[in-house]
Amino acid sequence: MHRNLLGLLIILILDTGCLRVVPGAKKSGINTLTTVFFTGTEGNQYFIKPLKFHGSLQNNSLEIDVTFRFKDSYKGNATINISFELPYALKNIDSIVISSFILDKSAKLGEYNSSELQLTEIRRLFLESGDKSVTSRYTAKADLALLKRLWSTNSFYIRVFHSQKELNFNPTSKTIDKIGIIYQGVFNFD
Repeated sequence: MHRNLLGLLIILILDTGCLRVVPGAKKSGINTLTTVFFTGTEGNQYFIKPLKFHGSLQNNSLEIDVTFRFKDSYKGNATINISFELPYALKNIDSIVISSFILDKSAKLGEYNSSELQLTEIRRLFLESGDKSVTSRYTAKADLALLKRLWSTNSFYIRVFHSQKELNFNPTSKTIDKIGIIYQGVFNFD
């Protein structure tokens, strides 16, 4: 009797899709770059996994990850978390600007529109010393509609202003590829 119940339970679990085992299956594309959660009446919450940018100075890099909610339109704010890997602690940030050059199809040959997104409510989360660098983790808010516009091209870069200095970060070649995939899978709903 117990075998019959156990067998029936296993069949029910497999049949309803509660448990799926696909040998050799690999995640690819958008599923490796984002995580999506259904939040009920608020739509979906998207988490864009960390993307790497390299600094203009040696041993400078950062990773950004993004969280936002989407239902019917790109309105409200996104949360952007940024981890800096620098030879020193980045104790205070004056401002962070994400910039992009977007080709305007109605413009004359060679003309570009520049789009900038200034992050707001910048807060330090922690500082952590490593063997060769210091991780400085920050969080900030960004207008979601402007973030979507920046994401429409893979040419955005990040400028960080602190202590009357400017740090510049460009996407790695892998990040450029990922930005395009993420745009198609997350920011291309309207």
